[in-house]
Amino acid sequence: MDLICYKCENKEAGPATGLLTFLRHGRTGMNEKDIVIGSINDPLSDTGRKQAQSVAENLKEETGNYEFIISSPLSRAKETSAIIAETLDLEIFTDSRARERCVGEYEGKPDSPELLNKFLCEELPAPSAEPLSAFKQRVLEFLGEIIQKHSQRKLLVVTHTLPLIAIIGEIKGIKLEEAAKYKPDNCVPLRFYLKEKCSRCGSLFFEGVSK
Repeated sequence: MDLICYKCENKEAGPATGLLTFLRHGRTGMNEKDIVIGSINDPLSDTGRKQAQSVAENLKEETGNYEFIISSPLSRAKETSAIIAETLDLEIFTDSRARERCVGEYEGKPDSPELLNKFLCEELPAPSAEPLSAFKQRVLEFLGEIIQKHSQRKLLVVTHTLPLIAIIGEIKGIKLEEAAKYKPDNCVPLRFYLKEKCSRCGSLFFEGVSK
């Protein structure tokens, strides 16, 4: 397998030392009604549970041998993680830094495409919303700790839209408004192979490409 740097697209030879797979939780009732969820604990819908079971079976067949799951503490992520953990026989650890950003007064109201950039790039009315700087800091601290401790392991992280976009922006070295175009779908794995730094840009994150 060849490895393509996610940041500069430089091609390098394998093997990878680790695999970090991110996953947005399965669909919820509020997702299906296009309602902003944010920090609300909204359980998976029947569709979301089926998505979680399907991706669990695919992960087991395609890559297998994950060592553990790190999950957001919000119920939709924990339920997704539990379904996957049962299929793959994995232990789940929760980390509050993987939770969705609290967007205050927007939660429970109709969603729209325009709100995504607002939630990623703007301060929202206090005191109920999480400050943007605090959101970015805890997500990047979370990513940094994973790389520091687990760069030679194989793990799955179940999280949410905004943290995933922030992570993609950091890995690709792009602004969040640009990273927003990579908004993840529910239960679609995003795999990052890890190895020694890219010889061109120094990134640790690679896409695996079959020879």
